[in-house]
Amino acid sequence: MLAQLSPPLRARTTVVLEKWQGFLVKVGARVDEAVAEADVGLDELIAAHSTDPGPLGAAFSALQARFRGLQTKVSEAWEKIDGELDAVRDDAEGNDAALLSRLWAQLSRSRRDWLFDLDLRYERLTIRKEADLARALYQQSERERGEPVNCHHCGAPLRVETWWQSSNVVCSSCKVVNSVSPGPGIAYFYGGNGAHALVRERSQDWVYAQLHAERAYKALRVPTEEDFQRYVGAVRAMYTAYYQTMAALNPAFSGDPNALIEAKMSHYAHYDSGADKKARAANGVMLQLAMAGDRVGLGAHLRAEKLDLGECLYAAAEREQEGAIDALLELQYAADGDGEPKGAWLAERRRELEQWLAGRG
Repeated sequence: MLAQLSPPLRARTTVVLEKWQGFLVKVGARVDEAVAEADVGLDELIAAHSTDPGPLGAAFSALQARFRGLQTKVSEAWEKIDGELDAVRDDAEGNDAALLSRLWAQLSRSRRDWLFDLDLRYERLTIRKEADLARALYQQSERERGEPVNCHHCGAPLRVETWWQSSNVVCSSCKVVNSVSPGPGIAYFYGGNGAHALVRERSQDWVYAQLHAERAYKALRVPTEEDFQRYVGAVRAMYTAYYQTMAALNPAFSGDPNALIEAKMSHYAHYDSGADKKARAANGVMLQLAMAGDRVGLGAHLRAEKLDLGECLYAAAEREQEGAIDALLELQYAADGDGEPKGAWLAERRRELEQWLAGRG
């Protein structure tokens, strides 16, 4: 694309691109540095404070602030690059202007991708280090489980059945009731964050799938019910993996996984209005009719649902559905063509859609 620009604009654009690419290389190095330092520092804290959440909590907060700072730097650098590229675009005409719009869109997407990737790097790091802490806690809990528990009255050994929580145990020798509490490693692992961290690590593939699904859904200007269900399905898969793994791993877990999953999913149903559902359903039918080339049925559906034809075209364009775009443009020409030559009119509308797609970045 750069090679297609006219020489003067190509030279100016190259300078801007090199600045942006050089900045991203530097940010990447700083991210790698942050991850490497966190690996060492958190390992030291885990070794020294495995049952004290305070120091580790403070360290994770500082780490999050560091990643947020890097994201801020990416956004600030983009503002400068955006301004410099706008100055080049102001001097462009014709094919140069179209090429620079597409180039701007690529750079803008790279900025959003970097911000998202930084979120993922932080998520992966915290999941891994919290799981490392959980493994240290588990080792301590196993040592505590191996320690004998004796009757406080006669000293006879006690058989503790529910070792992961406080319980009353009757001595088989003297029949005295003993109040038995777990050690700090057991309490923190099974009753605190330990088991949660290991379960989250084991279900992390579903966590990342949910994050990608959420990003894809929120990027849509015109969502359909199928799009929404795909996103919600990824959320359900994440919670299902989490609670099923928790039930299998943690003897202290007493909840009903299915009930807990439904409780989590109720949030999405609660905030999903009837109007939103209706709009998504209408959008889905519109796209199906447009992709099938059913212009009669499409026209009737648009009138019945009072859909905006321009928004329908955006829906087809952001999905790159050429057949649907053709069908919708035919209807738009019939409504708004006003006797203009059809070929030129359709070509102009297509250019407008391409510019919109490029401008989304």
